[in-house]
Amino acid sequence: MDSEITLLPYYHLRPGFENHLLRLKKKEFQIFPKCQSARDDRWIRLPRDQQGRDLDPMYYKPIKESPWEPPRPVMTYGHSYALTDDMRAKYPHSGLHLVPRATLNDLLVPEFTGYENSREAEKWITTYSEWAIQYGLSASLTKELLVDYLKRALRYIQHHPTPKKEYATWEDFLRDFFLDMKIKRLERFKEWYWKKRKDVPIIWFSHTELRLATNYFDSERVVGESAFSRLIKADMPNMTEAVVKRFKKVTETSLGRVLREIRVHRYLPKHHTPHLVHLVGYCTSVEDPLLLYEFMPNGSLREHMKGKFGDYIWRSAPIRLAICIDIATAVGEIHYNGTLPVYHRDIKPSNILLDRKYRARIGDFGDAVVIRSDDDRHCPPVVGSMGYLDPVYRQTGRCDDKTDVYSLGVVLMELATGYKAWDPYRQVAHAMNPFLVGLVLDRVEKNEIEKIIRPGEPYSVGGSCYQMEGNQMVAELVRIALWCCCPDLNLRPRASEVAKALIRLKEHWVNPAYQALRDITELREAVAVAVETTIQANIDPSTGKKNGDSLKTPAVRGKDAATPAIGAQPPSRKAPEMSKQSQSLADSQTTGSQPVNSAKKAKTTKL
Repeated sequence: MDSEITLLPYYHLRPGFENHLLRLKKKEFQIFPKCQSARDDRWIRLPRDQQGRDLDPMYYKPIKESPWEPPRPVMTYGHSYALTDDMRAKYPHSGLHLVPRATLNDLLVPEFTGYENSREAEKWITTYSEWAIQYGLSASLTKELLVDYLKRALRYIQHHPTPKKEYATWEDFLRDFFLDMKIKRLERFKEWYWKKRKDVPIIWFSHTELRLATNYFDSERVVGESAFSRLIKADMPNMTEAVVKRFKKVTETSLGRVLREIRVHRYLPKHHTPHLVHLVGYCTSVEDPLLLYEFMPNGSLREHMKGKFGDYIWRSAPIRLAICIDIATAVGEIHYNGTLPVYHRDIKPSNILLDRKYRARIGDFGDAVVIRSDDDRHCPPVVGSMGYLDPVYRQTGRCDDKTDVYSLGVVLMELATGYKAWDPYRQVAHAMNPFLVGLVLDRVEKNEIEKIIRPGEPYSVGGSCYQMEGNQMVAELVRIALWCCCPDLNLRPRASEVAKALIRLKEHWVNPAYQALRDITELREAVAVAVETTIQANIDPSTGKKNGDSLKTPAVRGKDAATPAIGAQPPSRKAPEMSKQSQSLADSQTTGSQPVNSAKKAKTTKL
C-alpha cells in the first residue's frame, strides 16, 4: 500500500475518504488484459493456462470436450456464457468442474468485487443468470452456488452485507441482494428469469432437491427395479410426474454413464421425438449421481411379456402389432429426427416402456453414442445384451444404424413368438437353438413357422368368434423381423422402412376386421334404438298403430283418402349400409361359420 495513504492521520480525512482511496488502490491491482469480442461490443477476459499466463488468441485452441464433461448446450441463437477461471476457483461445488471451460467465443461472467454500483450489480446478476439458465441449473441450485460464491468473494470486504446461508428460495435471495445493492425493478427481473427458464428442457438439480422429492429415497416409492438401478417416484413442484433413477452401487463409471446420457438427450429434441422417454433432469453428485425421467405408469414391455400386468398382450395380436409400430417409429426418430444421429446400441424389452395410453417408448440411453463424424462409428467397447447384439457389430466394432435394426428385429420376433431372445435352458431341455433368430430360421426352413407363433385369441361378437386371420398376420410379422436380422447390412432395411411395412400390415389385416366389427356394433345399436323408440311410443309392432286405435274407424276426409287396412306394416326405416366384410360377418353370425368376403353388394336390412 502507498505510504502516503497509511501515514496520514485519521482526523485529517473525512469519513469514508480512506475507504474510497483503498478501493481505488484495489482496482489498480485488478487490471487484466482484455480483448474485444467479435460478436459483441462488450469486453471479455482472455482465458489463462494452468500457470496463470494469458493465452495468445492467435494460438489458443479450445479445450476438447472429454466424456467426463457435460456437452455444451446447442445454441441456436444468442451468445454462450462461461465463468472465468478465478470465479471457478472460488466455487466449492463438486460438480462445477464438469462444466466446460471458456473459449474465445464465450461471453465471460466477471468476478463480483462488491464495489459495483446498482447498475453494474444488476448487469452482473443478469449475466450470471444467463449462464445458469444456459446450463440448465435449477433455481435452488443457482441460489446455493451463488450464496457460497458471494460468501467467499465478500469475506474480506468490510461493511459489506454478506448473504445468509439459510435462504429458503431463489426469490428470497434476490430480494435481499437487490436491497443490499440498491437495485430497483426486482419484479421485472423475476418475470424475465422465470419466462426464460420455461425453455430449459433438461434441468440440473441439486442432490437435496431430488432427495426431498423422493422422501429421502423411500422404498415404498419404488416403481421399478433392474440389476443395477432402481426407479423411485418423485413429486417435483411445477412439473409433471417423474421418476428418479438411482444406482444400487455407485462405481467409477456411474457418473460417466450419467453424463453420457445427458449428452445424448441434448441432441434429441422433445418435439421431434415423441416416442422416447425423455430426460427431465439430473444430479452430478460424485457419491450419488441421479437421473430424472418422465414417469411411465404401465411399466416395461418385459414385465408385460412375463405376465405381471396380465396376458392381454398375448390375447390380442393387433395390440402387439401396434406396439411394434411404436418401437420401429421410435428407432427411426433416434436415427433421423435428432440434431445429430444417435445409435442406441441396447434395444430390448426391458428398455421399452409403456405410457398411460399403452404406447411404447424407448428409454435408457446410457450406452448410446452421438455420431458427429465417420470416426465416431468405431466404438471399441462393444456393448449390448446377449441375444440382441448384432453379430456384424460384434465382429467389426463399427456401429451403424442397421445395428439397432437387428435388435429391433429380435424384439419383433419375441412379440410374435413369445420366446426369449436367448435362453440356454431351451437348448438343454428341448434341444432347440438357444438364440431366437436361429430358432426361427430353423422353423422357416422346415416350413413349421405355425408351431412357434402366437396368433392370439379370437374376438367374440354376439356369441360368434372371429379370428381376423391372426395366424397369417403374425407370420407376416415374423417375415419382417427376419428381414431386419439379415446378415448382410446392405440388405437390411432402415427403421423408417420397417415402420412403413408394419403400418401396411395393419392396414391390410387389422383395419378391415375392425371396420366390420364396428359396422355390426352400429347395426345392433340402431336396432336397439328403434325397438326402444317403438316401446316408448306405445306402438304395436304388428299393426304400426298405438294400442286402442285399431278399434276406432278413421273418418274419411276425401274421395281419394284411403282407409289403412288393419294389420298393415308401418313404413320401414333403412338401416345403415354395411361394408362387404361386415356383411360377411353378419351372415356368419346366423350360420355360426367364419366370415367370407363376398363380391356382391351388401343389401339393406329393414328393421
